[in-house]
Amino acid sequence: MKPKLTLLLYINIVFLFPTVYSQDTIQKTVLSLVQYYDKAISDDGEVSKQLFFDVFPDNFQIFNSIYGWNDQTNRPQYLYDSAYNHIIFFCKLSNNIPTELYYKKMINICLNAHWEADAINYFQNCMQTQFLTNTEPFLSVLGLYDDTSIKKFWHFFFDTPYFDHPFQLALYDKVHTTIEQNDRIFLLMQEQYSYDKNMYLIHKKEK
Repeated sequence: MKPKLTLLLYINIVFLFPTVYSQDTIQKTVLSLVQYYDKAISDDGEVSKQLFFDVFPDNFQIFNSIYGWNDQTNRPQYLYDSAYNHIIFFCKLSNNIPTELYYKKMINICLNAHWEADAINYFQNCMQTQFLTNTEPFLSVLGLYDDTSIKKFWHFFFDTPYFDHPFQLALYDKVHTTIEQNDRIFLLMQEQYSYDKNMYLIHKKEK
């Protein structure tokens, strides 16, 4: 586990963001996430849950800029300490948010994502659990995306530094069995998985 700082310290540290998202936008999102999360778990109200969902990041770049680790500064991002609680809460909102809206946000975060420890790992576990426990509604939304996006989703789904670990092989077998009746998504999953596995084996030989 990486060293942690308090939320107040995060807000006062200047971070560099390699995108068009301004620090002001990121900070406003951070404060809203904290506010709506605290309110939602204290009053258990539907409105607070919806507000938290609405401000939760809708792409990987913002997600990582808020909950991840900043490699440039070697410091945690704003809500690194809160990542686990926030992501677990987000994962439980599938029963409170319309299906298509919920899974679109989840899938959008997966696009262009890559595995890292802590926050990204928590989110990946959440996404995998949602997929395996609510497969049909998840597939119905995933099927709305183009082939390239679906392959990006599968890349992140299986992304790990331990590609040949028994757990990962079992995960692939389970997904394989679960979605084999969906020809399009199944084929795209196989293609992406085969490509990523070959790349993993090549890099492993080079070490």
